[in-house]
Amino acid sequence: MVIGGAVVALLGVTAVTFVERPWAQFWLLSGATAIILAAILLLLLLIASLGAPFAGVGVRIDAAPMQSALKAVSVGVPPPYC
Repeated sequence: MVIGGAVVALLGVTAVTFVERPWAQFWLLSGATAIILAAILLLLLLIASLGAPFAGVGVRIDAAPMQSALKAVSVGVPPPYC
């Protein structure tokens, strides 16, 4: 869907504008489209990697610092803890 939208946008802008150097416009629009598409794909990859942070696949977050912090703030507090 993202790639299709980028292609439609690129073709739409190219179709409604006329310049003396169409190849320069084409490469500038293609470069801008590629940069935006890469940013969107990287954000989707980051969201997918952080979807299950404790799974151990992709970006991994260890639970030990959070458990240590919960023990520190729960000292002297009756159950149920934080």
